[in-house]
Amino acid sequence: MQKKYLFASEENKKAFTQSPEKYEPQYEGWCATAVGKGIKYQVNPKHFHLQDGKLYLFYQEDGLFGGDAKKDWLKDEKKWQTKADKKWPQVKTLKEEK
Repeated sequence: MQKKYLFASEENKKAFTQSPEKYEPQYEGWCATAVGKGIKYQVNPKHFHLQDGKLYLFYQEDGLFGGDAKKDWLKDEKKWQTKADKKWPQVKTLKEEK
């Protein structure tokens, strides 16, 4: 997955450049709920959640077979975070599902 960053100001860009780990999304930007299920899945960057100062991104798609991974995550954030953190070392080596 290619990452592209846009900044509102040079000041924001400088802050990011100095400490990217503080601002980058968890799980290298893959869907947090999917990571908790043991897979990599693309996200909709408009579907995010800040939890304990960390940025989590989620899959969301409209339509007949759509789904909302953020909705699932928010039902029990701590459970999903624990699952995703535990599975991430293995998941990050996988190919993406979508």
